[in-house]
Amino acid sequence: MRTDNDSENLISTAKDGGGDKILGFQSIVLQGEWCGEGIQKNRLKLKKPEWFVFIARVDDKTIISI
Repeated sequence: MRTDNDSENLISTAKDGGGDKILGFQSIVLQGEWCGEGIQKNRLKLKKPEWFVFIARVDDKTIISI
């Protein structure tokens, strides 16, 4: 079970440069687009908002690129 204190410790550790030891990576970048009702023209006719990821990078290495 996680508590707010656990989250604070994780964030504090990541800021202090030890995040890679806990999470296994130093940085993650996700690039994508929200789609759904009320977002632009909703060409996919989605009822609920969804996020589609186009690019995922972990420690400056591209993992997914569409």
